[in-house]
Amino acid sequence: MWTFGRKIAAGFAISFAVLALIGFVAYRGISSLTSTSYEVTHTHLVIEHVTHLLLLLSDAETGQRGFVITGDEAFLEPYTEATRSIEREVRELRELTADNPAQQKRIDRMEPLIAAKLTELRETIAMRRSGAVAEVDKRVAAGAGKRYMDDIRAVIGEMTAQEHDLLRQRAAEVELAANAARATIIFGTLAGLLIVMLAGFAITRSLSSQIGSAISHVQSS
Repeated sequence: MWTFGRKIAAGFAISFAVLALIGFVAYRGISSLTSTSYEVTHTHLVIEHVTHLLLLLSDAETGQRGFVITGDEAFLEPYTEATRSIEREVRELRELTADNPAQQKRIDRMEPLIAAKLTELRETIAMRRSGAVAEVDKRVAAGAGKRYMDDIRAVIGEMTAQEHDLLRQRAAEVELAANAARATIIFGTLAGLLIVMLAGFAITRSLSSQIGSAISHVQSS
């Protein structure tokens, strides 16, 4: 039998359950958004390192080209600065993509290309220092250095494309999680308010009925 006390208890129990569900879903949504935001930041960091690596290689090539043309050691400053950082940049990029086998394979393909490019730069600089200008021109005209850079750019393009794909995927996950949390909070809150109103109405009606019965009993007595 639904006594007055049981009705009150049921109303509070249902309201508590609804609020607990809203809190749980909101917590899950916030946790998902936090995790995805971290992944988005990580993806941007990978793209930043890939872009910086290509910039360093371009700087090294620019410094070599300037020195080969002029013979002035001052033009080697970009080359010197870049070659100090390229190995570290590759190592950090490998660490950042340790959880991505496809990107690790691309780095495996890129490392020997970078080594070959740096060797080509180093050798042409040494030849220019020795005065073998004709040999340097012949070496540059052969186009090996350009092919290395083209291959490196192709691999970096693949890496960047995958990271942008991950960004789009994670943006969709953020949108989905946000929409689910928003819908649950809105509809859950409305359902909770409706349940509280119904419970309040039922309690008020039951209380009025009991008071009316008590008054009738007193009057009849």
